[in-house]
Amino acid sequence: MTRVKRWEALPIDTGVVHVHPIGDLIEHDTNGPVCVCVPEVELVPNPHGPDGWLHTHSSLDGREARE
Repeated sequence: MTRVKRWEALPIDTGVVHVHPIGDLIEHDTNGPVCVCVPEVELVPNPHGPDGWLHTHSSLDGREARE
């Protein structure tokens, strides 16, 4: 049986979302200023309100290459 690797989109604060791998080789820091994986941070413009921030974490188990 193949274990399904998953991702989670976790709203942290108003306008801040972290997308991180579940069950990776490490626990990703979604509360602190910097995670060991050095997530990509992207400004998400919102024409109807405040802009948001998307933090996309990289897996250490390499699942991006297989998905």
